Formats: sequence, structure tokens, C-alpha cells
Amino acid sequence: MDTVREFIAFYLSFFESSPTLYTTAAMLILVIVSLVLHFIFKRILLKIVQKVLSMTGISDVGYELVNRVATRLANIAPATAYTETIHLIPGLSEGLVLFIRHTAASFVVLSLAMAVAGVFDIINALYNRRSSAERPIRGYIQLLKLAVYLIAAILIVSLVFNKSPILLLSGLGAVTAVLILVFQDTLLSLVASIQISANGFVRVGDWIEIPSIGVDGTVVDLALHTVRVQNLDRTETTFPVRKLVTEAFKNWRPMQESNGRRIKRAIYLDQSSIHFLTAEEDRNIHRLPVLKSWLEMQERIQGKWDGRETNDAGYINSYRQTNVTVFRAYIEQYLNSHPEVDKEDLVMARQLDPGPTGMPIEVYCFLTTSDWHRYESVQADIIDHLYAVLPEFGLAVYQRPSGRDLEAKGFSVEKEKRGIQA
Repeated sequence: MDTVREFIAFYLSFFESSPTLYTTAAMLILVIVSLVLHFIFKRILLKIVQKVLSMTGISDVGYELVNRVATRLANIAPATAYTETIHLIPGLSEGLVLFIRHTAASFVVLSLAMAVAGVFDIINALYNRRSSAERPIRGYIQLLKLAVYLIAAILIVSLVFNKSPILLLSGLGAVTAVLILVFQDTLLSLVASIQISANGFVRVGDWIEIPSIGVDGTVVDLALHTVRVQNLDRTETTFPVRKLVTEAFKNWRPMQESNGRRIKRAIYLDQSSIHFLTAEEDRNIHRLPVLKSWLEMQERIQGKWDGRETNDAGYINSYRQTNVTVFRAYIEQYLNSHPEVDKEDLVMARQLDPGPTGMPIEVYCFLTTSDWHRYESVQADIIDHLYAVLPEFGLAVYQRPSGRDLEAKGFSVEKEKRGIQA
């Protein structure tokens, strides 16, 4: 026991004879204690947070987010140790002690603000894992984090300059115009984000199209300031969120949710192939089962028409069908019998204004699938079939004459050149 006392007395006398060494040793001890406190508090906080999450049934939240929050909260313990014990270390000037205490207190405020921001990230991650999370809250989370960091900045400035935060807040009125100018993009994006979220205009996972800025793809991120879209060619486009309010855009979500997609395609007919049905064509169409009910209705109409009084042009004024009329009827009956065409929606084959490219017959209907690949396949099958049956009605497709068409008519560019040269 006497030996221990002598040892302590020796070291005390040694440190008293070397004040600088004493101060350095005390600071080293404080640093070691702070590191130990940080390690212990981090382990304890991690266990507490994980136990709370497991009790609430949401233990699958990312470990990285939980570890980040625990680390920032554990930083408060060593910083508090500095603020409470730094004045006990001899040899430090009053100004240095005050500086270290203010720095440590500012670090406590910053760590607490970052921990709160980390909690907001956990809330956002848990919300996004919900199957019913249709409206993203990331914009609101970023706004809350911005408010937390703004409050933390005010408190840190008040600690550094040893002024009341109320005085700083009262002085903000003089710089409001400057703040609005600096944060105008944030304010505009905030208003746009609230409108988009409240009205459900756009959600993460929506397929949107904005031709003015070349966007055509799926929304992968909807933040406070920006929207990130993965285009169909696997590129990504990032643009300000306010573009969704100021620019016209197309959202394909209603189409995907309805499990149906529209076909609106035109077949251009050669107008010179339109004529009244010949006897042979009339016999051919009567062999088509899909036209049976339509033909029966037309025969009843013809019976009423034939009973009317005719004039000298009775042959022209008699009730006669054209091949294009029957073709339009065939399209509608064929679509109504197709298993993948939605019969609850409009099914129509209509004639559009003729022009130099022929007479367009538009096919209009809705399929029972919104899957892109299946939609394109069924649409192609329908249009291919209609092109293939055109000769049955004596119709031809309009096609701009090409070299092969002219050669089939006996025209040759080389022959014409030789004729000109001769």
C-alpha cells in the first residue's frame, strides 16, 4: 500500500514539474474516455434500436440506416464529455476552454440534427416498402430535413457567437428577400411537389412521356427538387420537378391500371379498287360466317328498299353494297369475335378523309391486355389479317409507286435513257 502511494506521489510531483506534459496527458485521457464512451453507447443504441424494430415487426429495415442513426447519436456522448470536463484540465487558457466547449456543443447539435434526419430516412424506407405506398413522401422528408438543418444552423451560429437564437431569428426578417432569392428553386419545387403528391399526378413507377424535353420512360425517383426517369432506351433523364406542373406530359398509368390498351391504326386503300360488289364477290362474302348476322340485316333493308318506286336510274339508285362497305362491316364483326378485344369498349371501323395516299379505313378498338409485348403482337396479328383478306373483297392497298412497281408496268430507267439519247 505504501508503495502505491509513493508511486502516485512520484507521478504527481513529476506532472507538477512539467505542466505541459500534465495537460497533454489529461487531454489524451479525455480523448480515450470519449472514444470508449462512443463505442459503448453505439453498441447499446444499436441493440436497443434493433430490439425495438423487431418488437414492432419491421426489423427488415436497412442495417445501414439504423447504424447511421446509432452512430450519430453515439457521437453526442463524447462531445458532452468534452463540454462538461474540459474546464477541469489545468493549463488551458479560458479562451481555448470556451472555444472547445462551444465546438463540442455545436457538434452535439449537428449530431442530433443528423440523427433526426436519419430517422426520417428510416421512415421513408419503411413507407416505400408498403404495398400501398402509391404516393412518394420523399419530397416531404427532404423538406423536413431541410427545416431540421436550418434550425441546427441557427443554434450552432448562436453557440459560436454566444448569442441568443431569438436575436438571430428576429434578424431573419431583414434577409427574407435574400433567402427567397437564394431558395427560389426550392420553393417552386416545394409547391410543385405538393400539387403532384396531393393530386396524384405522378408516382414512382409511372410510365410518363414529356416530348418537350425528350422524356419517355419510368419514374424511378421523385424528390423535392428533381425527378429521375429511366427512358425506354435505358438512359436516364433528370429534370426539375416543377416541369411536371409547367409542361404538358402523358401518364400511361391509367392505361396500365385498366388492363387494356387502344388500337388505332389505319389501312390505306387504293381508291380505284372501290366498286359495287360483283356477283362472284357477293357469293364469296356469303360464305364468311363472321358476316352472317350482318348480311341478314342488310337483306331485310334491301327488301324494304326494293319495294320503293324507282325511276329511270333505278339501277344506280337500287340498294347495292360496295366492297369497302362490306369490308368495314367485316372488320367490326371480326373484332367483336376476337377473344382479346374488349367488347365492353368501343369497337369501330370508320372511314377517314381520303387523300393523295388513298382512302384510310381506321381500326379502333381496345385490347384486354396492357402488356406491351402482348399488345404489339395481337395488334400486328389483327392488322396482318385485315391486309391478307383485302383481295377477298376486291380491294387493294395504296402504295406509292416504286422502282419495282414501274418495272412491272414495263417501264425501265435504262430504256428511257437510251430513248432520250437516240
